[in-house]
Amino acid sequence: NHFWNKRIITTAREWNKKLIDIKKIRFSDIARAINKLEYQKNILELAYKKGYIRKKSYEDGKMKVNNLIKGLKKRL
Repeated sequence: NHFWNKRIITTAREWNKKLIDIKKIRFSDIARAINKLEYQKNILELAYKKGYIRKKSYEDGKMKVNNLIKGLKKRL
């Protein structure tokens, strides 16, 4: 019984630590940031199609936004 109770207590502590780490991440903030970046990417594409920006600027901006999105998705 002693070892069983000790095992239950240690696993409960481990789960509590994991829950605290998950709460710190705040998934809604990351998802909101990803949506905002996707919106910016769409605006960048529209600006390129209408001729407001050059191809090089479009490709650089798209690459930067994609890298930011990848970094945020890794956190999820």
